[in-house]
Amino acid sequence: MLCSSPHSSASLKRLISTMLLISLVHAKPEPFKTRTNLVDYYPGDPGSNVVLTSPHDGHVRPEEIPHRKQGCYKRTDGTCDWRHDCEGERVYKKCKVIDWADRLSSVLALKMRQTMGRELGVMPHLIVSRLHRSKLDPNRDRDNAAQHNPVAELTYDTFHGRIQAVHDLFKGPAIHFDIHGYTSHNTDNWLELGYNIRGSDLNKGVLNPEVSSSELWQPVVINHSRASSTERTAWVSW
Repeated sequence: MLCSSPHSSASLKRLISTMLLISLVHAKPEPFKTRTNLVDYYPGDPGSNVVLTSPHDGHVRPEEIPHRKQGCYKRTDGTCDWRHDCEGERVYKKCKVIDWADRLSSVLALKMRQTMGRELGVMPHLIVSRLHRSKLDPNRDRDNAAQHNPVAELTYDTFHGRIQAVHDLFKGPAIHFDIHGYTSHNTDNWLELGYNIRGSDLNKGVLNPEVSSSELWQPVVINHSRASSTERTAWVSW
């Protein structure tokens, strides 16, 4: 119960003002972002040559997008039919899908972005797919990724289109970090860097910088086909 005396009223006002001021000082501002077709884009600073992506930590599961499932294997040419009503065989270990999400990879990507911005003085770009992997896998070819669903295809095209648009901003060498988080590593606390080097070669000390993703400048890849962009970007998967 509050007293109605002038002194207590003034004290209450001062207390509320102080609390509001403290909350404003200590509140962490939400990073600026835009969301289009369930793709979040955190724009980088002008002159940034770094982009991070998180394709597998989405948690939105629209009912109009069916759950991705194993495709039909065509023995004649070794290809897959990813339509849900395909008439071929569903063969063990052929045309399989992974439908579980990564472990907090978008949170890791955000923290990496903030740390890079603080240490480098230039904030990187960040692109995040918010569709659950059971509905869309942006790291597969379009048919496998969206399985011919128009809503999933729109998110897929938006995700890769945004990546292409960011790559086109780069002037000179740049680097693209594709961030992942394994659910099986929650107790091991592993950190994996994808250098495009086979584990057997790594264990033997056979390290060829000409094939490493940290040294090899590749044409930008969009929709898993060669793009016509003249810029070159190194891809590193984390």
